[in-house]
Amino acid sequence: MRLALFLSFKASLTKWHREGILSREIQIYVRHLERGYCDEVVIFSYDPADHEALALVDCRPDIRARFRLVTPRTKATGNLSGLLHSLNLGLLWKLSRSGVSLSKTNQISGSWPALILRLFGVPLFARCGYLLSRRLFKNRQALRGTVALLIEAVLFNGARLVSVTTESAKAEISRLILWRKGKVFVAPTYVDTELFAPDPDHVPEPGTLVFVGRLEPQKNVRAIAEAVAQTGMALIMVGDGSERPAVEAIIQRTGARVTIIPRMQNMEISALFRQHRLFLLGSLHEGLPKVLIEAMSAGMVAIGSPIPGIVELVEDQRTGYLARSVAAEDLAEAIRRAMADQASHPAISAAARARILARHSLDTYATRENSEMRRAIGL
Repeated sequence: MRLALFLSFKASLTKWHREGILSREIQIYVRHLERGYCDEVVIFSYDPADHEALALVDCRPDIRARFRLVTPRTKATGNLSGLLHSLNLGLLWKLSRSGVSLSKTNQISGSWPALILRLFGVPLFARCGYLLSRRLFKNRQALRGTVALLIEAVLFNGARLVSVTTESAKAEISRLILWRKGKVFVAPTYVDTELFAPDPDHVPEPGTLVFVGRLEPQKNVRAIAEAVAQTGMALIMVGDGSERPAVEAIIQRTGARVTIIPRMQNMEISALFRQHRLFLLGSLHEGLPKVLIEAMSAGMVAIGSPIPGIVELVEDQRTGYLARSVAAEDLAEAIRRAMADQASHPAISAAARARILARHSLDTYATRENSEMRRAIGL
């Protein structure tokens, strides 16, 4: 099987590396190649420098040689240059005639070149980590949300196969599909459970919270900073984004003990997780957050907001602690409960990792996805 992967609009391996997520995002395709599930993986991206980023992927040389990159001649940074690349019919026609068995979208954003390949006769596999339209509507971007909803309706109806991360997302997407609703399957987000594993020789530090994520409104980072200020706890916040100035203003106003680290590579994040006990994620909305799964796999005790995507993972006082709401006061109350219950942390840590091993290992995900892809194309 020859798989074509279409990255999100204007995304690239170079961007993944810059954001510290290259090894995390590409490892499933490395595994597909290692196991012989795919003969070749073609990556449609937006930066010709991706050949350099591909060289940084930790895999055998023969596996790396089975990745092929389709990129523009110059980096597509703006919307116009990105659209010109993604709508290059000559390039897409040539790709469709090159023996591609199945095209797969990485997200809803940037899915339209895969839809064009579908018109050229290549079966389509729509992966949906989260519903883009729902996120845009929640962020009060009605026009963009409407456009995304139209793309989603066309994408899901045109796809031979659709994967989602939760049962609730499956139900929501199935309502958009007019026929062949059985093509939607649930594939919970995977993580590398060997990389994100507890250190048996180290007792994690319990007095510092860790947050990893984009500093954007969705992640509720202002409330997180306020909650930390109310508890007097220290917080390591790994990430960057448009909300960073607001968070820094809260730190200055309240004296909150927050250290912001703009970015870390995946290996560095796994080491950070092994050093500390408490992980905090107070998002307003999520799909199925991979960083939370990684933290729980590493044996961290998670404190989360009570929203879909988090409640599927965190069971209060069994695999973590849930706040009553996304408000700073309730996040602070959940932090205090976690700190007052330190005797339970080893048991909660073990239960959290056991849940991740059972449901979210890389091997389990690769096997399931391969089975569904082969069924979809009749292999």
